[in-house]
Amino acid sequence: MTPLEPFVEQYGLLGLFVASLISSTIVPFSTEALLLLAIGLGMSTVEVIGVVTIASAIGGFTTYGIGRAGSILVRRRVKQAKLKVYEKVASRSGAPMIFAASFTPLPYELFAVVAGILKMSVPIFFASTLCGRALRFLIMGAFTKKGFELAQVGEWGIVTVLLIIGLTILLISIYFSWGLIKEFK
Repeated sequence: MTPLEPFVEQYGLLGLFVASLISSTIVPFSTEALLLLAIGLGMSTVEVIGVVTIASAIGGFTTYGIGRAGSILVRRRVKQAKLKVYEKVASRSGAPMIFAASFTPLPYELFAVVAGILKMSVPIFFASTLCGRALRFLIMGAFTKKGFELAQVGEWGIVTVLLIIGLTILLISIYFSWGLIKEFK
């Protein structure tokens, strides 16, 4: 249980929005746990996915802003040649990388800060974040809702299959995301 869960229980969708916004910045709380909690409490799956997606994207943009604000300090300490290489990779692979980081359980906040430091295009950053988070939470929400429904009627075999499918999607996404990350080395 995260410290934000009672807030979601007490304030509903507004509480979910605020808690998801907080957990999507550099504060280490699980947005996924909040999504599961909200669906488990009987909130509308579609509304929960929408609220968590928007709050998470705004939280990611806040983290991007922190990176953007701190870019002056970083630029003073990192060799300009190295910085140029990173900027080139970010301009070529930035959108897919941010999408992948926002979709998978990679440390998205780190990528958001780096995108800010490298001054990635704001519309591209936000669109990549929004799309990645929307897809992630849509899949999680659908699997969670169906899993709860099947568990209530005792269909544990199907719940297990859904869990295996979900974990497979997760592992495949991590594998492909890792390929994008290797470009920064």
